[in-house]
Amino acid sequence: MVAWHPARWGGDQAEAFIEVEQEFRAGDRLQFTRNNYRTGRLNGTLATVTGIDAERSTLMVAM
Repeated sequence: MVAWHPARWGGDQAEAFIEVEQEFRAGDRLQFTRNNYRTGRLNGTLATVTGIDAERSTLMVAM
């Protein structure tokens, strides 16, 4: 057991998630649920999948 004190140890940086396999296709709509100011992705931003590169495991999106 670990005693974790968010106010003291960066609770604003904590994340919890479950990794799941997801299949995407061109035309699928995505919604970002976390701010990333460096890349310009803000919570609630919508994007559309425009292409998929299976070899590099990447999606191309239009925002």
